[in-house]
Amino acid sequence: MGPTATRGGAARDSRDEATGRGPATHGRNRAALLANPSAGRARRRLIIVLRPVVAGAPPGSLGYPRGVETPAVHLVLLAKFAGVMLFIAGSGASLLAKTREERRRATHQIASTGLFIAWCGGFALATLSAIPLTELWILLGLGLSLAAHVVVVSAAERGAGRLHVVAFAALILGILAAMIFRPVFGA
Repeated sequence: MGPTATRGGAARDSRDEATGRGPATHGRNRAALLANPSAGRARRRLIIVLRPVVAGAPPGSLGYPRGVETPAVHLVLLAKFAGVMLFIAGSGASLLAKTREERRRATHQIASTGLFIAWCGGFALATLSAIPLTELWILLGLGLSLAAHVVVVSAAERGAGRLHVVAFAALILGILAAMIFRPVFGA
């Protein structure tokens, strides 16, 4: 908000002195602030924390604090989740299929499409959250997911053996570890 003009032409500040917020702090909130002035300071700190952070987002956040994510972020998260599920399902189907044609179909039509959707979703989330694509955990996720897809493509052509299954599982666990722990360069 800020200064607003009154009927007499003089500028007045429409913000509340205790909270720095607009005229929405009336009634019980205003009475509580008058009874306990330190609550206004705590509330002011809470407001600062809940503002969307676009540049310099803290590690472990999507760039937006909890509760402030935009609908676009939720849609991208949903698309990325669907892509990851397609990638895992297609890869699993490829590793479990009996014929070469079934393995190829599962790999190239399902797993590849899922990986593409997951990568596009990840790039969109990084852009929306102002997270650089050169973060170590992002580079690990990209590299390990590409390696997992190479393992699945190899299994589709040669037939899935125990080594393919173990390598795929290890790479997926590595991807999950990178996404959960989010290591960064220089930390």
